[in-house]
Amino acid sequence: MGRTIGEHLKALSDEYPSKDIFVFYDRNLKKSSITFRELHRLGSRFAHLLRQKGIKRGQSVCISLPTSVELAVAFYGAMMAGAKTVSCEIIMDKAEVFHHCINRSEAVLIVVRTDPTDLTWNAIKANVASFERDDQMAEIHDPTMPNLKTVFFANRPDENNDVQGFLAMLRTYPESFEDTESEDTDTCSMWLTSGTTGMPKLAMKSHKSLAIASVIEDGFFPGQKDKRHFCNAPWSWAVCSPFDVMNGNTRVQPELWTKPADLYKLCAEILKTEEPPAAFLTPPEIEGILKYWNLKEKKIIDTLCVAGYPVSHAMCEWFLTVTNNLVVRYGCSELITISCNVISDINKYKDFDCGKLCEGTTVKAVNDKMEEVPRGTPGRLLLSSIGVFNGYMNDKAKTDEALSEDGWYLSSDAGYLDVDNHMVVVGRYDYIIMHNNLHIYPATIEDPIKRLPGVKTVVVVPIPDEMNYHNICACVVRRPGSNLTEADIIKAVTDKYVDGYKNIIAPQHVLFIEDIKVNERGKMNTNQIIDKAIKMIKG
Repeated sequence: MGRTIGEHLKALSDEYPSKDIFVFYDRNLKKSSITFRELHRLGSRFAHLLRQKGIKRGQSVCISLPTSVELAVAFYGAMMAGAKTVSCEIIMDKAEVFHHCINRSEAVLIVVRTDPTDLTWNAIKANVASFERDDQMAEIHDPTMPNLKTVFFANRPDENNDVQGFLAMLRTYPESFEDTESEDTDTCSMWLTSGTTGMPKLAMKSHKSLAIASVIEDGFFPGQKDKRHFCNAPWSWAVCSPFDVMNGNTRVQPELWTKPADLYKLCAEILKTEEPPAAFLTPPEIEGILKYWNLKEKKIIDTLCVAGYPVSHAMCEWFLTVTNNLVVRYGCSELITISCNVISDINKYKDFDCGKLCEGTTVKAVNDKMEEVPRGTPGRLLLSSIGVFNGYMNDKAKTDEALSEDGWYLSSDAGYLDVDNHMVVVGRYDYIIMHNNLHIYPATIEDPIKRLPGVKTVVVVPIPDEMNYHNICACVVRRPGSNLTEADIIKAVTDKYVDGYKNIIAPQHVLFIEDIKVNERGKMNTNQIIDKAIKMIKG
């Protein structure tokens, strides 16, 4: 297809000139879309503009726009300029997002909109130099983000059309840019990892690894001539980063330029309007959509793809009530999809069966001494893939920890290959909470709870659950005289997150306990806390 993402997109625009690559529906169910050819044309013009403004090959550009055509053009245009692109959708507080998406990436330019409801704009506008509303760019001077020098404004016209829109500007922009410098091994995009070490990392993905991933992704919906799929998730996550359109597919999504009154209702309306044959949906999204769906008339989707958490037999059985075919994917930000299991008959599925290995991937299970264990014996999973990442941005220590000297990625998962050469994942080597498609580090839930005046100690642990794999449980020790309630604890957590993620992150269980014991070194026994929590919940 080509050496770089720009060359891939050019080849696709020649092959599918009038086919939509992205389709969006806003809160009023108004449709907007962009074709492969138009995305390549506008993206190459934005790339030229960035080059004219001094962006060089290998520099980092942060895109902080809502899901929309504007996001697609800016996202791909920055890659076509030879930049490292990181998509920054804020779901947590400013310090976390800016540290990892801007400072860690060393972004020199950020693309935003000057909307009074936009979290990014509100966070940076005090440090942006004066500008006129029709300016394209302005300088920024923020001592907390020393590398960031320029803000690019990607606005829409206002009601009086006083402001030229970002897309309208590019449609009249006279120049385009063709990247002849970048190599296929150059980093073109960065994905936010799940944060299993306490804070998210930026996994660097090359042009080549994204192209390889797109070929593998294309095989997940076998036999489907209509290559359209629905997805509703931030582009910064590996499982949702839109590389899956680099094979001629069309992605359908809610547009989030203006927040819908009920996102799940909008998702249901889009699915009924577009009737795509496939979708990526999480259990909370499915439960939300079911409020506006009659399963007696029709299942939500023909083929449902899930990833990011082990799927139990009970969970698989529930999925097959809303879809005809379930695709279970296993992978990680650092590589690409490792294995895939397509299920249509619940009687042929066993717990946590992640399916056959994809082409170009290898897996082995090892013990604590890093010695390979016999087939069928659970051990720590070591993974090898042709789509291996370029390391974590500006974090050599974590990169070295993640990769062995002979090139294996050291996962935190426990599992094995069975007699049918299927990969079975049975759990984690650490205590990360795997709640639906989210991998949640306990500290991200504990920190806001600890700030409550009435809290002495808090420990957040995973509680096994048939549907969600893990539920989130906050074990809280109150200070003497405190009358904190479960609602207070949940509010402390949800206040940290943006609407749309509150219910996903909120603890499903809050337990008030007398004390949390530690040993002489000040360490606690997490297994004992989990066992105690399970008994209290069952009681």
